[in-house]
Amino acid sequence: YQFRCKRYAATQFQILLSAVRSTNKGALIVYSTCSIASAENEKVVRKVLKKTSHAVEVVERCGPYSSEDLVSIGAEHREPGWILLPDRSGGCGPIYWVTLLKKRDGVPEIEKDNITESSDDDDDDDDDDD
Repeated sequence: YQFRCKRYAATQFQILLSAVRSTNKGALIVYSTCSIASAENEKVVRKVLKKTSHAVEVVERCGPYSSEDLVSIGAEHREPGWILLPDRSGGCGPIYWVTLLKKRDGVPEIEKDNITESSDDDDDDDDDDD
């Protein structure tokens, strides 16, 4: 399971990085998965934030919905993002999502070898879902 999770996370990192690179300043990017694994969710987003020198920032508001609205339907706030789990939402999910705002153009290139390496943001291997 851990090998697949790391492989999926590396692929998802590439997909999100590609979205950051291909959008213009001011664009909103929604990153979403159907995984409960933090390695595929929050850790991917934190790694993109770090590796792109924060070319994007997390948007806390989810469209017209406030944090209170999301909590009222069973969503849990993650750092960063939100997750909706079936046991807390009347059967919806699992779904993780975060909205990012592209702050600037000029995202640095990242060497392929550095994609799967651990960063300081990634070392909490004691997660229940890894």
